[in-house]
This record gives sequence, C-alpha cells and structure tokens, in this order.
Amino acid sequence: MGSMIRIFRLPIMGAFFCFSLYGQGYPTSPVSPYLIPFYQDFRKNHDLSVFREFYPLEMSRLNAGKADLPDKHAVFGILPGYQYRSGEDDIASFDFWLSGKMNNITVMAEPVFVSDPFGQSILGTDYVRMNVSGRITNAFIRYYGENIAIQLGRSPLVWGQSWSHSIIHSSLAPTYDHISVRYNLASIQLEVMSGQLAAEKTIEGETVRRLTAGHRFTWIPQHGRWLLGFGEQIIYTGVNRSLEMMYLNPFVPFTFASLEGEEPPENSDNTFIFMYGRFVINPSLSVYAEFLIDDFQVDPDPLQQMLGYKIGVDGARDFFNMPMTWEAEATRIDSWTYIHHGQFSSWQNLGHATGYLYGSDLWSVRLQADAWVRPNLLANLEFTLLEKGTNTLSTPWANADNVGDPFPIPPVVRHLLLDVSISWWGKHTILGAGWSNLPFANEIAYDVMTKPEEGCFYLKLQFLYNLGFNLE
Repeated sequence: MGSMIRIFRLPIMGAFFCFSLYGQGYPTSPVSPYLIPFYQDFRKNHDLSVFREFYPLEMSRLNAGKADLPDKHAVFGILPGYQYRSGEDDIASFDFWLSGKMNNITVMAEPVFVSDPFGQSILGTDYVRMNVSGRITNAFIRYYGENIAIQLGRSPLVWGQSWSHSIIHSSLAPTYDHISVRYNLASIQLEVMSGQLAAEKTIEGETVRRLTAGHRFTWIPQHGRWLLGFGEQIIYTGVNRSLEMMYLNPFVPFTFASLEGEEPPENSDNTFIFMYGRFVINPSLSVYAEFLIDDFQVDPDPLQQMLGYKIGVDGARDFFNMPMTWEAEATRIDSWTYIHHGQFSSWQNLGHATGYLYGSDLWSVRLQADAWVRPNLLANLEFTLLEKGTNTLSTPWANADNVGDPFPIPPVVRHLLLDVSISWWGKHTILGAGWSNLPFANEIAYDVMTKPEEGCFYLKLQFLYNLGFNLE
C-alpha cells in the first residue's frame, strides 16, 4: 500500500483506485501489484542508487516488467479486486490515491478504508464509523534538487536493507507525519528526520506526546558494488513535550544531546544506534546485513543486552528456464529490544512495531521466492520459521529482574508461516489461488496469537487498468 505512482505535471492531477477483499490471516500490508516487478527488477540488477530515494518510489522506479504503467504526463488507474478465503471472514478494503508531479515537486495523498473489526490490524486505528475504519497512509509533498531532497508529510520510512522486514524501520509500520531532508555529497548521503508518532494517554487521562528524530549517513561508492550506512533514532515523550532542536543536529549523538537537556523524570528518551550494509557479488546476487543496538551494557548494571541482527541474501536466476527471484533472511531480536522503561517510549506506533514487524524476543528464518512459470503465470512461495518468546511490545519493563532468563523467554511459541500461490497475469487482470496462514503481524508482536496459525485456501481476482495521456 505504499507504492508511489508518478502521475502528473500539474499541481492536482489524476487518481488511482484500489478495491480489494482480503481474508483473516492475510499479511498486514498486501503488496501492490505495481511493486512486484520492481522487487524482481532490483534482484536482477541490484541498482543501489534506489536507496538514495524517498519511499514511496517514483514511477520511473516502478515502470518495469509487467506493471504496465504508461509513461505519460498524466495517468488514471483503477485496481478493483476480490479475495475469497475458505472458512474465514472476508475483509473489505478500499484505497484511493491522488499523486502528481510538476517540475521538481511531487505530491501524494492516499486514504485507505477497511471493514470492521480489522482497522487496528491493518491500519493501526480502532476508530469505526458505519462498520468502516479509515486512515490516510500517505500525504506528503516532496522536492528533489541537484544535491538536496526534502519530503514533508506522512509516508513510510524505509531505513535498512530489507524492503519489508527491516529491523531498523519497517515499511509495513503505520506511517506518521515527519520531515526528512537528504543532502548528497558525491557518494555520501546525509539524512535528518524529525516526526511525531501517535499520542498516548495516561491513566489520569493526560495526553502524552511522542516525538521522534533520526539521522543517518549512507555511503554508496560510484562503482555501485556496495553500500554502508549508520545512524541513530530517538523517541522522546512527555505530557507537554514539544519539538527539541538539540535532536536535529546530525553531528551530535542523541545520547550526548540528551545529557545537555532536562530529561523528564520518567526517563522518556529512548535511543538506538543502527548499521547496515550490502555487497553486490554480481548483478543478480547480493548479501546484506542490519545491526541494531537498543542498549549495550558497558556499566556493571545487571541487564541483558538489547540488540538486533539480520543477515540476508537475495538474487535472481533461471530455474529450468523459468525466470526466478528470491530472498532469504535470518533475524534475531533480543528479549528486551524495542522495549523501554520510559513513558510510552517503546518502539511502536498505533499498536504496531516500527522495527521488525513481529516485535521482540524472537528469532526467525524467512525465505521468499517467485518464478514466472510461463510469461504470464507467476508462482510465489513465502515461508517463515519464527520462535517467539514471552516478551511483547506491551510487556512492562523488567530487564533487571530477568537477567538469567534464556532466549527466547519461555514459554516459546513456534510459528510455521507459509503462503504459496500461483497467479495468472493478463494485460489488465490478475487471477490467483493459494494457501496461506500468514497472520497480522501485530497479533504476534502484541501476543494476541499464542498458538500456531490455521491456514486456509484462497482465490483472488484483481483488475488493473491504467489510462495515460500527455497534456501538451
């Protein structure tokens, strides 16, 4: 639902409609058909320059493979769909977005509506009116200059190397309003971000503001064989907390900056440091890694380390003369990573993890692969082995009392998550069938699901149509 369509050369221009029915157990954020060819193209070529761009991506990045997006000044598109799942209640959703481009300026707005009671699991909102929940997931203005880029508004924040399962900041988390400024100097990019997460209320009914800031450096040499990046992000909260300028300086670590301020008595500043990298072995094969330090014990405090690791490999090759792309990842999130003892300062937004989608206290192995069995017939497989401990994003802080606990903290639930499907891609139609037991990610991150998932068969029909035209 985060895909960007570059549409117009007028200030307000064009529309994209998306209507779908999903069943319980479908992934929290269904992948737009327009993103599938992009992911496939990236695994075939590994053009690392894409990591210099804001997300959602521009049309130039999406106009590949079978996306069938017209290269015109203006585009009108419609994507209705239906999905039936055996033994499950259907979920109705409706996406509508407006997007346009004039010179160096891009604008976008995307409201999303889902049927009750799935607003919380899909959108992060429990507000219901007429059995429908809704939220604006994208609403921003973007400027690209020669060496500087600025984006203001609401959009996914994609930091890391795993497109959908980053442990730093996932594209699947509910979006929030922020401003990002990127400055490019040769092969180095500096990004500074400041935003506001959803507020929370105390037992007394007071509203606690939750603000965030971050900065990172990314190095992509001109040869494009590898990239390295590092940075940090902070959540700072309080009843009367407001934007703090000391967290906007990209050259001062947040830990040092917080020591110069008057931190609230609740100790409501929570920082983590991260690193990531990717090495392109050849155009169709690369390895990548992400590393997160939420808390590292250098003092003699009796606390467990709070770290996160991810290592992955992705690529493309022909398999029995069938074009195939694939991705394999291994992830470990320590028991108390993302969880904080400050007031509403754990790494979540609207009841969803902002980092790894399944939260804390876990390890997982994930494999995803797709292959064009025929020029218009796509087979897809996604498998995840996940072992999840007791800790969740809502677990009260108790690290000091659980130093000797094993990892993951018992009782441990093993999840075997599988989605296998095959779909026929016509010029304007996608017809698919498959079997899935993929859950809503927040159900695992917040311990709603305490046993393995039951799967079901599903049928899916989508209709894609795009109409483009020039304005001269």
